[in-house]
Amino acid sequence: DGKTYTASTNNATHKLVAKNGCDSIVTLDLTINPVKTGKDVKTACGSYTWIDGKTYTASTNSATHKLVAKNGCDSIVTLDLTINPVKTGVDTKTACGSYTWIDGKTYTASANFVTHTLVAKNGCDSIVTLNLTINDKPTVSATLQNGSLAASTTNDTYQWLDCDADPIANATTQTYLPTQTGNYAVKVSLKGCEATSACVRFDAQTTGLADANHVEFRIYPNPNQGVFNITGLPTGSYKIMNLMGAEVFQFTVDNTDAQLVNLSHLAKGVYQVASEDIKIIHNKVVITE
Repeated sequence: DGKTYTASTNNATHKLVAKNGCDSIVTLDLTINPVKTGKDVKTACGSYTWIDGKTYTASTNSATHKLVAKNGCDSIVTLDLTINPVKTGVDTKTACGSYTWIDGKTYTASANFVTHTLVAKNGCDSIVTLNLTINDKPTVSATLQNGSLAASTTNDTYQWLDCDADPIANATTQTYLPTQTGNYAVKVSLKGCEATSACVRFDAQTTGLADANHVEFRIYPNPNQGVFNITGLPTGSYKIMNLMGAEVFQFTVDNTDAQLVNLSHLAKGVYQVASEDIKIIHNKVVITE
């Protein structure tokens, strides 16, 4: 009859004309089975594979799938999916000798492949990778060399210490010449790691070269950056010598006034003042820069 029925019925009729010219009456006995719809609510971490066989990596509420019910009618289900992210990150650390990480393990060598799983507030795992650099702890000793103290290591950062007092200001080179008798040590730093030597006894009366005819005079400032004054020397010719005994500079004292000496062209280190005939070896000059 051209009509669309959405509910069961058994009283709809329609008149048909037969070949013999007589009307035929047909009655519709219709059963309508419902087409069911529903929503499938899901929450997943990172990705989710649904009943349609597809893997979803982002949240969605528009995906549908058709199911056949027992009554032969299709059922339509809609996916309401929330994808929570799985976070990853790198934990970069630098340590001396060893390092205990969040996994409770202690590592003694550098590593960049160790991972640990953390549970985030959304219930999803977070993966963190350890990027660890282990630097060796330096070992150092302080020894008496050529009349001054020297650290056994090279290319480190140095700080000389008075074992009976505080760190010594401006004493930050590999060698150090104390100005008085005492116990001294050196602390070195290398790639963020530190070590301190045992204390060494230094006698201020001991020099790297033999003394004769000691003369009292003053060098100031000392340590210095290569430019300093000398006062108290008798008139005469003098040499500046390194701790190996080699001459590096000459100067003359003409009067008792302070003598300005410029050694800024020399490398930082410890030097000694000697008379021309090297019979008088005196105070040491410390150039720091």
